[in-house]
Amino acid sequence: MNSASYLKEYVIESELCTRCGTCIGVCPCKVFTFQDDEIQTNEASCIDCGLCKKTCPGVDFDFLRYANNGDIQSRYFGHYRSIIKGRSKCEGVCGASGGVVTTILIHLLNSKQINGALVVSSYNGLGFEPIIADNEALINDSAQSKYCLIPMNKLLADVKKKEGQFAFVGLPCQVHGLRKAMEFDPILKKKINLIIGLFCGFNMYYEATDYLISQSKIPEKNIKNVEYRSKVGDNTGFCVTSLDGTRFFTSKSEYAFLNMVFVPRRCLKCYDYSAEFADLSVGDAWELKNASRVILRSIKAENIISDLVKEKLVDIFESSEYEILKKQKKIIDNKKLYIWERFKYFKHKPQYNVAPIPLNGKEKIGAFIFNSAVLLGTSKFAKLVLRIVPYRFITVLLNKKR
Repeated sequence: MNSASYLKEYVIESELCTRCGTCIGVCPCKVFTFQDDEIQTNEASCIDCGLCKKTCPGVDFDFLRYANNGDIQSRYFGHYRSIIKGRSKCEGVCGASGGVVTTILIHLLNSKQINGALVVSSYNGLGFEPIIADNEALINDSAQSKYCLIPMNKLLADVKKKEGQFAFVGLPCQVHGLRKAMEFDPILKKKINLIIGLFCGFNMYYEATDYLISQSKIPEKNIKNVEYRSKVGDNTGFCVTSLDGTRFFTSKSEYAFLNMVFVPRRCLKCYDYSAEFADLSVGDAWELKNASRVILRSIKAENIISDLVKEKLVDIFESSEYEILKKQKKIIDNKKLYIWERFKYFKHKPQYNVAPIPLNGKEKIGAFIFNSAVLLGTSKFAKLVLRIVPYRFITVLLNKKR
């Protein structure tokens, strides 16, 4: 069995593939491609160099080995040095929650610390793809989260061919793949200047995007663009804009239930909520309007934030673990706590070298309720209900429940 056959049988077909794209980015023979939300393999082209097996984070990622060794070690957020909230002061900077990531990237680019940034951009109005943004316009265009599966790390091969250093913006699983690739490739390790991780509950198949587009009643040929974190008044949510300016909008709180229907099985096996292995991790600060939560995990990240403050590019505010847990404990428990009960449902599980957290009675009940809801939500029955029941009727019921 060559390396490609191994990945196909023990990673892809065993529901352990994260779709991070690392195998695509490190393979010298273009054995792997990404199509219809899945990694495809051409095993006949494999020379069995083993790079894909060594760098794939699907089967295993050693949390102890790759730990940043920050000053503080947290059960929920890994190693870190400090936690703050931030908001960009730069006019015209894009971002759904403060524009901190965009501001960091533009600052690094303008100060010649990087030659570009690995980010996700939209194409043809409907789809999303990873790109290396080498100017302010491209970085601004890549702002806002995209809730679909994107093989970010397929760009690693392109990074190695380019001059200079680069910043990387990605989800926890993508950061895992990048860290493993950097360990085995000194050139890549030298090329990546900064890793920015994004908080992630669970991702969704593109089928969720297709579903929302269908609810807009706007024909695909007439769609100008699709945004998951568009701002309409005081609300942030999914927006479809037509060529004639017609818009369909639904708030993030309304479409959040789709995460229970279109979540990939591998996401349910992930133990990393806050991108613990990035240099800094960024998420929404729900209690402060237009602000980002920032977990600083390295001295380099602290120095960058310090420079931004000195140059009056961002405002920063104090924050803490307590503040995050106060607002996001439920979603954190879903990912970091209930996973140990959820593992009982799966035949194939990734190895993290992390001791399971024992649950008390109340937590076991919470785990049972959430895990049962996910198993029901991802069933064929749930998708049948979605096709029959009007979307607005579902959102009205959910809003009343809240």
